Amino acid sequence: MIELKDVFAGYGKKEVVGGLSLTAESNCLTVIIGPNTCGKSTLLKAIAGILPITSGKVTIDGKTVPAGEERAKRISYLPQGNLTPEMTVEDLVLQGRFPRLSFPKKYGKADREAAREALCRMGLEDLAESYMSTLSGGMKQRAFVAMTIATGADHLLLDEPTSFLDAAGKTQLMKLLRSLAEGGQSVVCVIHEVDLAMKYAHKICVMDKGKDVFYGTPDRLFSSGVIENVFGISLGRIESNGGYCYYYSDIKEGET
Repeated sequence: MIELKDVFAGYGKKEVVGGLSLTAESNCLTVIIGPNTCGKSTLLKAIAGILPITSGKVTIDGKTVPAGEERAKRISYLPQGNLTPEMTVEDLVLQGRFPRLSFPKKYGKADREAAREALCRMGLEDLAESYMSTLSGGMKQRAFVAMTIATGADHLLLDEPTSFLDAAGKTQLMKLLRSLAEGGQSVVCVIHEVDLAMKYAHKICVMDKGKDVFYGTPDRLFSSGVIENVFGISLGRIESNGGYCYYYSDIKEGET
């Protein structure tokens, strides 16, 4: 479980996250949404321990965020905008296992099996020997997500993991993240697709101007009016055999 209590964080004197509290439970996919520049990425960095908090408290399973390799074993963080390394897809995914290696830091059978499973989960098994530089943007993103999954960490933090993916890829990824959460991990991700967040998240945190203006289930969020107030859009839904499907039904006058 990841717990934040009245967290403040930012860059230098610029405060970006101001007094935010939430609990991301194990067995739960928590999705963070909000307008651009509202502090979503900053919040993930604060949770991961990459960006120091200026006030408040972040705990992982009831303890302060560990440092160094211990943190990397417990928390797997995927930032946005990754540079493309000159290596094969399989070698990239294996990088996720590095914090778990004992001296002399050589990959073993378990590490290669974890990497292979992650490749298969992301539909990349046939591209394992391909170089990252030869892949499309969407396939590169799949590889980075596979690396994050291969860590075997209890807590996954992903910043815009749906970037560069086509419609089918976005849906498949959100289904996978929900499945990983239901398998025992806590998964927290930032995405821009409000409709996908509503369909696949167990809990949603809506941020605006560095604060949490809503935290709860998609059903509660749908009836709260928060989406309309924060994003300036109206959200509709229809019921299907797979549950509710959400869609943007209108944009407030004057919004673009």
